[in-house]
Amino acid sequence: MTDASLQSRQEGWYNVGDQLTLSCSKHGQKVKGYFSFNIPGGWDDLWYQTSDGHFVADVDIETGTLSNVAPACGSGAQSSPAAAPQSAPSSKVDAALAKANAHVGTDDFGPRGCMLLVADAFSVRATGYNTPNEFRAALAAKNQFHADTAFPKGVLVFSESSWDGGGGHIDIARGDGTFVSGGVDKSVKGTVGAGHYVQVLSNPNPGRGSKIYGWAYAPW
Repeated sequence: MTDASLQSRQEGWYNVGDQLTLSCSKHGQKVKGYFSFNIPGGWDDLWYQTSDGHFVADVDIETGTLSNVAPACGSGAQSSPAAAPQSAPSSKVDAALAKANAHVGTDDFGPRGCMLLVADAFSVRATGYNTPNEFRAALAAKNQFHADTAFPKGVLVFSESSWDGGGGHIDIARGDGTFVSGGVDKSVKGTVGAGHYVQVLSNPNPGRGSKIYGWAYAPW
């Protein structure tokens, strides 16, 4: 759009997967878009001006955070590419990891408690899915899944092994090459919490025949 409003002129569109450089931000018309499910109520008035001079609504682009990632238009600050965020908001990540780490060395959430630990860490009643594999498929369908092993701090890491009977496994990257996980087989000797269901692991899934699928930012 030519401005931060649906009443301005639309001059084209971007395709799924395009990487945009966000020059600045501006508050304009409240709109709903593809990523509205991440925002309470779904409406958001944050827009970004791209390096080609057009405006796009924040709810239609993936920046990996609900926070503003560009300076205000007219501030003269330098732009930064938002298509490859390095982390989720630090306050959200730190709070989630603090809650998850508090359970390490306990039997909280039981032998199949990886999803329960994640929900508790991010202060939601439940993930909304029956299994980690179902959760991963839903994120992938929304283009929110990253099929690589470069795990930013605080992201959800998805895997599968003999542990889970085909349902998959999920844990949280701590950003230092370790992962906090619920529902760990007690025979596994993690770096912290060995002999308990909640451990810190040096591998996202040390189960037999494990496959690491990738990661996603927590959608809450």
